[in-house]
Amino acid sequence: MPYHIELLDMAAKLRNTVHNNGVYFHKSGKDAIQNYKGRTYEFKYGKRIEFANWPLLLEITSDLVLMLVEVVRDPKIKNIPGTIDDPAS
Repeated sequence: MPYHIELLDMAAKLRNTVHNNGVYFHKSGKDAIQNYKGRTYEFKYGKRIEFANWPLLLEITSDLVLMLVEVVRDPKIKNIPGTIDDPAS
C-alpha cells in the first residue's frame, strides 16, 4: 500500500499543477520532490513543469484504475455489511 500513497501524492500534485496552467503552487510556498515508480520528479514552486506529458498522465491514470480495482476487490471492503442508498432514487 505505500505504493498507493506515492501514486496518490503524484496524481494530486499533477492534478493541481494542471489546474494552474502547468505551474506548481503549494500553500507552503516550497518546492516538492515526488518519487513515482523509481523516478524522481521536481515540482518547483511558481515554475512550469515540463514532465507532465500525455504518456505520463495516461500511465498514472492506468495505475489509478488498477488501484481502485484493488481497493474495491479487497475482502475488507467487499465484506462491509449493508448498502449505501442513492439519495437521488
